[in-house]
Amino acid sequence: TRWESGDEVLVYVPSKNQSGIYAYDDTRKQFRPLDINNVVANKGEVAYAYYPAILYSKTVNGKISISLNGMRTLEALGENLPMSAKILSTQSDPHPTAQFKNLCSILRVQLTGCETITSVTLSNDNIPLAGGGTVAWSGDAPTLTTSGGSKSITINLGNGILLNENNANEYYFILPSSGTSMSGMKVSTKFSQSDGSYTYTPTLTRSRSGSLAYGRSQVFKVAL
Repeated sequence: TRWESGDEVLVYVPSKNQSGIYAYDDTRKQFRPLDINNVVANKGEVAYAYYPAILYSKTVNGKISISLNGMRTLEALGENLPMSAKILSTQSDPHPTAQFKNLCSILRVQLTGCETITSVTLSNDNIPLAGGGTVAWSGDAPTLTTSGGSKSITINLGNGILLNENNANEYYFILPSSGTSMSGMKVSTKFSQSDGSYTYTPTLTRSRSGSLAYGRSQVFKVAL
């Protein structure tokens, strides 16, 4: 991860049940607290960092909640995927380097043809793709669990974009790391014609047998 000055992370210390915002200082090459009274983990205490901070908040029962509404497409995120890191400072390493891990995967939809498309929609029969969720750590891996919210995401293309038969147009969707099967996943494309419009919803398949369970930090490609 390449950090820029002003990047903010939410830091949570479970033993204190406290959280605070830290901002990256490009001069010192480290994250520093925005508030002098910000929570600090003592040596031997585990802390967790969450990026970008604007997506997260600490609940009263000590869980970290995340808003999925602002992270449904790669374009909306500015290509900054949600990440989390487990941090443990020790006597020999009081300022450890945080190894951030992605909380989501990406679905890359490639479209070719000669029609004009006005929208691309990703839907899932099984789990929400937008709304809210919580982030929890188990061992050395974080998991994002969605709860409530919409089971579909739509990229609206205004008056439409004319496809090319030789060069694919690409659209990116964010997949929360649910670890569930993609068997209920659908991609629908709305086409515009002089006599109206129609929607195409193909069946998503894969080259090898078995259902595809998606988790963290993966890129899946669908070519239509």
